[in-house]
Amino acid sequence: MKYLTLLVGAVWLAGCAGMATTGSSGACGDDVACVISSAEAAVKKAGSVGAAWRDSDSLIKNAKDAEKAGDGKKAIQLATRAEREGLLAYEQGVAQKDAKPWQW
Repeated sequence: MKYLTLLVGAVWLAGCAGMATTGSSGACGDDVACVISSAEAAVKKAGSVGAAWRDSDSLIKNAKDAEKAGDGKKAIQLATRAEREGLLAYEQGVAQKDAKPWQW
């Protein structure tokens, strides 16, 4: 049992470390429109496997509102969060595509 727990923990940590470099918003720099576009693409990709998360669309909407209000920093933060949610949702959807309800 200890071995299984250790193995699961190691796989989880390796997965988290690998996800830190995922995403394209880092390539956009301070270009708000680019970051928002990347977020929209990530959320759309998650939706293609039926795994979009609840708040992603509202984060993108709020990022666009912040951009219109002239708050680029907040817009980038919100769009980056939405992109991250989209990437994680896609990974979750792919990993759990064959998941079935628990059987007692």
